[in-house]
Amino acid sequence: MKFLAVIPARSNSTSIKQKNIFIVNKKPLIQYTFEELKKCLIKKKYLLSDDKQIKKLAKRFNLSIDYIRPKNLSKSTTSLVDTLFHFHNWATNQKIFYDYMVVLQPTSPLRDYRDINNSIKIIRKK
Repeated sequence: MKFLAVIPARSNSTSIKQKNIFIVNKKPLIQYTFEELKKCLIKKKYLLSDDKQIKKLAKRFNLSIDYIRPKNLSKSTTSLVDTLFHFHNWATNQKIFYDYMVVLQPTSPLRDYRDINNSIKIIRKK
């Protein structure tokens, strides 16, 4: 079974200005997700973002920033499903194949790598 992780992180949040890079305990909020993803079992990791600052940070954590999230999928009205579907089509065209896509929202800083790994282990068992 092949797993692929994606982090959807658009710029220009409407509720909290730049919430994905908002500093929480001396770190950008999204960095908590990057750090835990670095420790987990998943090898293929992609950032789905249109924000240059977030991409720069993702690169430091060896996440792929090859996917370019289009502006029309970076609006407050864009559904997550539309973004993931667009990414899936891009991945297929790039010959990137996977069985499961693990979506990690950057606004969940309390999730750690054990949560991710345990989820993968449950799927593999069943």
